[in-house]
Amino acid sequence: MKTKYICGIFIIWLVLYPLTLSAQLAQNRPAYRNELFGEILGSGIPYSLNYSRFLMQKGKIQLWAKTGGGYFGQFQRILNIDDDSMISANMEAKVIIGSGRNMFEAGLGYLFVYWFDITRCYPERWDCHEYSHIIFSRIGYRHYTKNRRWVFSIGWTPAFENYIDFRGDVPTGKVVSFNTKSIQLLYGGIGIGWLF
Repeated sequence: MKTKYICGIFIIWLVLYPLTLSAQLAQNRPAYRNELFGEILGSGIPYSLNYSRFLMQKGKIQLWAKTGGGYFGQFQRILNIDDDSMISANMEAKVIIGSGRNMFEAGLGYLFVYWFDITRCYPERWDCHEYSHIIFSRIGYRHYTKNRRWVFSIGWTPAFENYIDFRGDVPTGKVVSFNTKSIQLLYGGIGIGWLF
């Protein structure tokens, strides 16, 4: 629990600290400071729609803040594996390093995933909800078009997940135990973004 608070404070610091720097650093800005970004896999599991904002630049290093989310409903109808739906929300602080059209990207962020089953959970039951808290990092490559309005990316997203699992007594609906599981996830992602 203490680790989550420390990571949260660190991410907030990464976002707020550049705002306190002198206006001298603010002069070093790219032409476009906002980005709408869609990603398959990556930080959204299984996809996410995101907004990124440029914060500061020093030399070839840019600092950006990103937030986004995703929704994926009724797995059973699509993949025939489960009946859960999911909503995800993420935030990330990232650096983009390089110049020209090819750049390196690295970031650290937090992802919250809420799993729910709307088909077997009416009326409401104790086992209808699951939550995942995921701390993730990002290592990736970005390629910009000539006018720098579009960007394509591919990345690797190692993550640490804290999975909360509820177990209970079905006839009474009382929660008997609740387990916390920690899982390490390694997966990649591809994305496309538009800068404005």
